[in-house]
Amino acid sequence: MSFWVGLCLGVTSLGCRGMLAESKQSAQADAPPEVTAPPELPAPRETPRPKENSKAPEVLAQPKGTATPSRTARERFDALLPLIDTPENALPAGPLPLQQIQQSVIQQFPLVLAAIQEAQVIAGKQQAAQGAFDVKLVAESLNMPQGYYENYRHLVKAEQPTLAGGSVYGQYRIGRGYFQPWYGERATNEGGEFKLGFATPLLRGRAIDERRAEIFRTDLQAGAVDPIIRQQQLESLLVASYVYWSWVAAGRMYVTTESLLDVAQQRNRGLARQEELGNLPRTEVQQNERLIATRQAKLIEANRKLQGAAVKLSLFLRDAAGDPIVPTVKQLPIDFPTMVDPRELPLEDAITAALDRRPELQLLQIDRQLVDVDLQLSQNELLPNLTAVMEASKDVGYPASSKGDKTPFELEAGLLFDVPVQRNKAHGKIQAARGKLNQLTQKQQFTVNKVVAEVQDAQVGRVAAFERVGRARRGAALAKELVLAEYRSFELGNSDLLRIAIQEAAELDAQILEIEALQDYFQAEAQYNAAIGLLPF
Repeated sequence: MSFWVGLCLGVTSLGCRGMLAESKQSAQADAPPEVTAPPELPAPRETPRPKENSKAPEVLAQPKGTATPSRTARERFDALLPLIDTPENALPAGPLPLQQIQQSVIQQFPLVLAAIQEAQVIAGKQQAAQGAFDVKLVAESLNMPQGYYENYRHLVKAEQPTLAGGSVYGQYRIGRGYFQPWYGERATNEGGEFKLGFATPLLRGRAIDERRAEIFRTDLQAGAVDPIIRQQQLESLLVASYVYWSWVAAGRMYVTTESLLDVAQQRNRGLARQEELGNLPRTEVQQNERLIATRQAKLIEANRKLQGAAVKLSLFLRDAAGDPIVPTVKQLPIDFPTMVDPRELPLEDAITAALDRRPELQLLQIDRQLVDVDLQLSQNELLPNLTAVMEASKDVGYPASSKGDKTPFELEAGLLFDVPVQRNKAHGKIQAARGKLNQLTQKQQFTVNKVVAEVQDAQVGRVAAFERVGRARRGAALAKELVLAEYRSFELGNSDLLRIAIQEAAELDAQILEIEALQDYFQAEAQYNAAIGLLPF
């Protein structure tokens, strides 16, 4: 379509052919070189001829001159000033792929790093639980320097709890002086007394006790660290993917909006020239200038959304120090990647994979195991306390008395027994533990249903978005054909600027619907990957 077609786009009352015949001679000297009609990405922006109280925003202003061939989307992005300056070495050159965002989330996103710290938290709990089996040292020094029975007693004891629920201990004590006759056992030979003993439960506390239960709990919690981390990674990657595709879509919408503005600005040059020659009423030029102002406003809004999407994306794109990086338009992909038909993937395999991978189900299983530990401990408390005790002792050195009763080797053994009659505490704990297990059974069933529903919904969303893209592309192609047909009709004098503006607006709407459909498709892909528990790395 020639430059003269651009001159014709403002004419309403006169036929195009008559106007061309009348103006060809007078405009021949001033006419710029012939260029083709604006393709899908129109020519550079140019400010319309200033009118009364009507100026284009400086951000969109271009020097007056002849039309030049249309710029590519990459050139449009590079010409757009970023809202926030980003250091040159912060991002590699070229378009920013989704994989780089995902890698940044896995390695630097604060919520993921916080989840990774759960391993250190559980490791600390495990070490603390092991503290119940630490060797315990006990020392005593009891002296009576004044009184009828003047005596001195000293004791050192080491006790080691065992994993069988009991303990082993060794003791050395020395008692010198005069003791009450009823406390004669406090006295030792001159070299003191050595004692070795152990105690072990035979009923309550034999299979499990609170010390071992705490170790079992912390070991189970350690197994939950990996599902916790993966759950946070899946949630963060899903949000990051949504934001990334919103950023890409905002870039495409900016280019589409600017292209339509360029069409109106390029047309305005021909209309202004026709007004100067007296071939066109002022109202036609004003109508086109109104379109320019409206499209400039839309472009400003598109620019704002693009910059806002970049700022949101910086929450997930971080440097080695963990600081956010606002991607510039130089890193913006010029288009969406190729789609894959989701109808070719079997849904049953996706559901099976999701039930195997989803961390929520693994965490619920660990919760059941934790409650099982509490149930075992509570059932153990129903048993009576029967403890076997054995001690061996030997005094050394000069005898403490003439009888020599402290000198022989001594061996002592016995049983200790106690039991609460009602045992309400144990029965109450058992009832609570069984109630929790029933709750977890219901939660597991619901979570399985929820995972299956999420996979099904994600698959339905992918298929719908894929089909919607096809329809939207068809609609955009038809809208473009209608615009070109309206241009040809205008050449023949059968159309006017208002009808052209309506068709151009319809083309913009169709292109935006296509961009939104593409955005929905790739966001549905992200939702599907999260639903089946698939991590990119």
